[in-house]
Amino acid sequence: MEKKKVFDRPYKAAVFYGVYSILFAGMIYGVFYYFFANNVSFINSADAFRQHIKALAYYAKWMRGVLYHLVKEHSLSIQTFSFGMGYGTDIYPTLQYYAIGDILNLPAVFVPNEYIYVYFQVVMMLRPFIAGITFSALCFYLRPRASKIGVMTGMFTYSFCTFFLFLGIWHPYFANPLIYLPLVILGAEKIIRENKSGFFAFAIFLAGSNNFFFFYMIVLLTVVYVIVRVAFTYGGQLKKWGELILKFFGAGIIGSLMAMVILLPVICAFPANPRSNSGITFSLFYNKEYYEQLVRNLYSFVYHGFYDTQIGFHGIILLAVFMLVIRVITLLVKKASGKENTEGNAPLQLFVCFLLLILFVCLPAAGYALTAFAYVINRWTFAFALCAAFMIVDVWDDLFNIKWLQMASMAVLALAFYLLVRFTHNRGYENAMAELRLMYVGLAVVLVMGLINCLVRDREHLMLKISRGTAQVLILALSLTGIVINGYYGYSPEQGNMIQEYFNEVTPDSMHILLESTEVQAVKEAVEVNGRDPNGFYRYSGRDLVWNSSLIEGVSSTQFYWSLANGVVSDYFKEMGNNDQQNFAYYALDDRAILNTLAGVRYYSLRFNTDEEIRFVPYRFIHLHDRYNFAIFENMNPLSLGYAYYNVIPKSDYEAMTAAERQEALLYGIVLDEDDKTYPEAEISYSSQSVPFEISAEGNVTIEDGKWTAKAGSSIHITFKGLQNCETYLWLDELYVDSPSDYPLMNIQAVSGENVVTTKQIYYKTEKNQFYSDWHDYLLNMCYAEQPKDEMVITFTEDGTYTFDDLKIICQPLVNYENQIRILSQDMLENVELYKNPISYATNKVTGTINMQDNGIMCLTIPYSKGWTAYVDGKKTELTKANTMFMALKLPAGSHEITLKYHTPGLLAGFILSILGLALLIGLMRAEKGKKAGENNA
Repeated sequence: MEKKKVFDRPYKAAVFYGVYSILFAGMIYGVFYYFFANNVSFINSADAFRQHIKALAYYAKWMRGVLYHLVKEHSLSIQTFSFGMGYGTDIYPTLQYYAIGDILNLPAVFVPNEYIYVYFQVVMMLRPFIAGITFSALCFYLRPRASKIGVMTGMFTYSFCTFFLFLGIWHPYFANPLIYLPLVILGAEKIIRENKSGFFAFAIFLAGSNNFFFFYMIVLLTVVYVIVRVAFTYGGQLKKWGELILKFFGAGIIGSLMAMVILLPVICAFPANPRSNSGITFSLFYNKEYYEQLVRNLYSFVYHGFYDTQIGFHGIILLAVFMLVIRVITLLVKKASGKENTEGNAPLQLFVCFLLLILFVCLPAAGYALTAFAYVINRWTFAFALCAAFMIVDVWDDLFNIKWLQMASMAVLALAFYLLVRFTHNRGYENAMAELRLMYVGLAVVLVMGLINCLVRDREHLMLKISRGTAQVLILALSLTGIVINGYYGYSPEQGNMIQEYFNEVTPDSMHILLESTEVQAVKEAVEVNGRDPNGFYRYSGRDLVWNSSLIEGVSSTQFYWSLANGVVSDYFKEMGNNDQQNFAYYALDDRAILNTLAGVRYYSLRFNTDEEIRFVPYRFIHLHDRYNFAIFENMNPLSLGYAYYNVIPKSDYEAMTAAERQEALLYGIVLDEDDKTYPEAEISYSSQSVPFEISAEGNVTIEDGKWTAKAGSSIHITFKGLQNCETYLWLDELYVDSPSDYPLMNIQAVSGENVVTTKQIYYKTEKNQFYSDWHDYLLNMCYAEQPKDEMVITFTEDGTYTFDDLKIICQPLVNYENQIRILSQDMLENVELYKNPISYATNKVTGTINMQDNGIMCLTIPYSKGWTAYVDGKKTELTKANTMFMALKLPAGSHEITLKYHTPGLLAGFILSILGLALLIGLMRAEKGKKAGENNA
């Protein structure tokens, strides 16, 4: 096909993108004015602080560490394991979701940690700027004669869509698909139009390298788009369908191969991710409120839309929708009457794509499928932004060339939409009505332009040209105004007040304090006070821990909050009845002495050193050190990174135990994934006791056998005679809640005498909650105390029916615990070296020595992963999964030198496949170039 020049002079392109840049800078100030005016940063106190900025800060350190390892230590072996991510996990696939693979993050290697927050915010605003440019590239390819003002209006509509205004600054990397989707669609069009697949392969490489989550969405959405395009272009020409399928498949494979150095480790890690196939349920349709909100979601900023649905723009987008509907109706009428169609099926194709997106956003199943069957959420709606913004470009000229019939149709559609707004109860929302008024102003401009068109017959008349140019500038101005209005209603303190969820007055010093003055520094000081190596192995737990604070310092802890997690941890929590947030975000081990010690926890942190907080400190953790408001306690019965068992527990016996029995059983023997009868079976002596109790109700609650029907605010009182010197548990077996809320939190108070001594929550989530973890057994530790507890009060925060198979009050004395830990600590891994990188604290090697009294099994408190390889006295030895969560080595009697080496599963193979993909891309492009040259010569 003949290429049409978009800009006949290079300077015109420079002027166009120069004007875009200047306007973009002004729009940043206008849209986010309330951030600047109130000295508020773009770092929200939720996920951006808990995850994103820490991921970027650590990624910068890790890249510097890789360079150090290469230059200073002359090693090509990449260190990818961090003990600072929870109990320890692989950096590479975990941070790919947040930082690794995003080319915009690469310059962060040069940014000092105290200034990473500046870079974080600059790149946040750079993403929509680039997205506008990639959008324009797609527009100018598909519509080379498109109005430059129309394209610029589309660019700003796309860049500042509400998907970015909410999700793009809440989760900064969520803006990345806005950059890559236009490139992938552009590549698809090059295959369809020019039979060239190189650009598509390269775009797939960029998208695949950037983020696996959004890459999955982009691929599915592109498949839908291509099916629509090919169906309209080639109809039932099966041969052409076959050729294009092969083209797309081949180019897609090549692009994916090129991305495998990033993608393959994620693919290898994903099957262990507990978030996939967690058992979430959903209805065929959303509730009524969702659909009502969806109407105003299209043309205004709905802050915190249901299911993260963000399809909003500004009021002017409605004019484009009306115009497209008119074009489609006109086209269908022409076809039905047999009249000549001069514009082809382009409007109909765009309309079908728009309808499909509407269908997807209306069905929970679509949100579920587009989120890789993890949960129902509409984070794929960046595709709406592309479709709607392109719609503006596509109908732009039509808006300023309408005639009488089209003018009447626009007015009728505008009235019909107003009635829809009334019917769906959206008139009460100021932002929606402001954007609607803006639409009517835009409609007036279009209608006036239509009158001029009807009155001035000469298409070249100066008045007509001036009027059309003025009208176009006005519509652009109104679009920009609508975007600024969205910013006002979303961010201003008087309206949405989104800025309240972001940090104020961030400076290098304050960000340094936020990132690096947490319980981690208090723990490290305590370690030094204790005369231990702060870079050696130790693990901490505690109360009110700061999410992911241990990552930057490389210190192992019990807390973890990253979207790609190792499922063995949540499996362990589930079987132990350990109550925590969710299967990929967890804080601690419920203050249980047994679980903490078996997990290698040596230190316990309290954010506030008060009498009330000290009650939560596990048994035999003694006060060691204070730093500011933090108090650090040390385990007097610590276990090393590895400790020896000489007895086993058959897996079937272990699975038949209750959660209370399981934790105590692990003091006596190890549970292997595959039973080994060569070791003696453990003889377990249980010391936990179930005590009698009585139940009474307070408030509006009905008590039945295994069932409570409760109203919010009502309570259940469980009275009993507890034991001295023990941990006291509430046991709820197979708890299920039927509630209007998907998060029916339960508050639990433990009472001794007449005093409430500890308060905890059961973080129950129903199957409809997007963070459902399939946890239904709860062994809630109300903590150790010398004085017996005599009552527990369960207060319901939501209406619901609460059913369970069993309810018990269990007292766990800890005499057996101390005796058995003493036995386990006799033979432990000593002289442990972690070989941490001095900059990133990452490692790929652990060594130590152990002396075994007899043939036995060493449990390693590192979450089981196939990336580890073990060597015993220099000989490769199989690592097995043990105690559900950890790794184990079978060892003969005697002294042994242990070496553990880590390699990210799939990284080397991914690198090789990427090289192969690059070679195939070069070959493909040469072949296509040769074929084209041959056709031209022919």
